[in-house]
Amino acid sequence: MTPLPVVATFACQLAVTALAAPGARLLASRPPHPSFAPDPALQSVSGGVWGGCVFDTDAILRALGTPPVKESPREKQLG
Repeated sequence: MTPLPVVATFACQLAVTALAAPGARLLASRPPHPSFAPDPALQSVSGGVWGGCVFDTDAILRALGTPPVKESPREKQLG
């Protein structure tokens, strides 16, 4: 596949930015939903805001008071 010329790439980026700007302004003007707030228990078991993206699912389920999920046959094969 032949890459787009630099001018065409820039034009595409400019168009996408122009189309996204009104939506971004609208979202920025709205307050967050009252029920959308950090959960301290989940923050602590997931490593905090900067903890990365590998989570201990069992610890999260315990913090939520939810029983652990059983492994599927496929997960058992993957080990």
